[in-house]
Amino acid sequence: MTDDQYTPKHHIQKDGTELFEIDCSKIKLDVLLDRKQMLAASAFGLGALLLAACGGSSGGGATTASDTSGGGATSSDTSGGGATSSAGVGEGQTIAASFNGFNVYVQQEATGILKALAGTNYKFIGAQANFDAKIEISNIENLIVQQPDALLILPNVAAGANAGARKATAAGIATINLLWPEATGSSPDYIAVTRVDGVAGGKMMADYLGKDEGLKGQILVVTGVPGQGFSEEILKGLQEGLKSYPDLTIADVQPGFFQAGPAQEVLQQMLTATPDAVAVADFAAEMGVGIAQYLKQRDITNLKHITSDGNSQMIPWLKEGKYLTACRYYSSADQGQVGGMIARNYLETGAKPAEFITLTEQLLSLPSTIDADVAKLPLIYPEYMDQVKQIA
Repeated sequence: MTDDQYTPKHHIQKDGTELFEIDCSKIKLDVLLDRKQMLAASAFGLGALLLAACGGSSGGGATTASDTSGGGATSSDTSGGGATSSAGVGEGQTIAASFNGFNVYVQQEATGILKALAGTNYKFIGAQANFDAKIEISNIENLIVQQPDALLILPNVAAGANAGARKATAAGIATINLLWPEATGSSPDYIAVTRVDGVAGGKMMADYLGKDEGLKGQILVVTGVPGQGFSEEILKGLQEGLKSYPDLTIADVQPGFFQAGPAQEVLQQMLTATPDAVAVADFAAEMGVGIAQYLKQRDITNLKHITSDGNSQMIPWLKEGKYLTACRYYSSADQGQVGGMIARNYLETGAKPAEFITLTEQLLSLPSTIDADVAKLPLIYPEYMDQVKQIA
């Protein structure tokens, strides 16, 4: 936790948008180097210099040596050489983030970024777009004006985010995409990207419904923001996966915009049109919680319901297993921490990851496995939520 007297700086731009600046040196370094930081760092190859966000190692398969004194960030050579103190890491530098909105998923992702920066002297500024394409573009432009050294983008609409990234790169800002929708390739607009494989996730959903549950009938699908690329990829995987289960088909697809209320509204419309549906699949836990609430309020227990990613409100619904029966689970905090470490490594060593795309791990979580899955891939780093909430 930060010093109780510390308050992030609040900046209001000319167009009325708000930016919050967080001094990472005020964040207590109380968590040691863990699996997610290793994932980000290992992408740079064995010969690269690792800059740990925290002093120490959790012992989870780590191959680096690092200072366990807790006195700021450390750098260590993966060849086994001794750690070198770097307590002044990030001095005078800023890492910025443009978020597509500010739902629970985004807040969790932001805690991961701040965890990656803990113990350093980087400043962090963030802005969120309320899932509005025009605001997203304006936010990125305002962040570029602040002249950060690195910019992390969680896209709302891919076209707008990529256009903003192009401007940031032209301004000499190291830019990273936190939700890359393509399986391969690269882009001159980003130094690197993180990705959760949506096609594989969609196929995972299809296998759960068609193979594990043996369903036959029609499925209702609630996607996120049209045009983002994220939902389209999951839908593609779901459609491809369902080819193995010809008796299970998609009746309707509607966007829920990653929010509980809109997801409930479109589900009601789809259930009215297809009252005999056997399952509902949604593409974000925020929507999944709203859908579970809707099903409980109307005592609808005959639908299998699978959601995606995860948040703390989702966990009890899934453990009950009545209105939410499965989750294609991955951690947005994991993505944020990996993205933050990519930015750090680039700024501190000039090194890009060995591969342009760094994949995020995903699992099929069931009522019986969700606790173990969250223990493996933490949902959130709550010690940073006080700072994250200032972004709103």
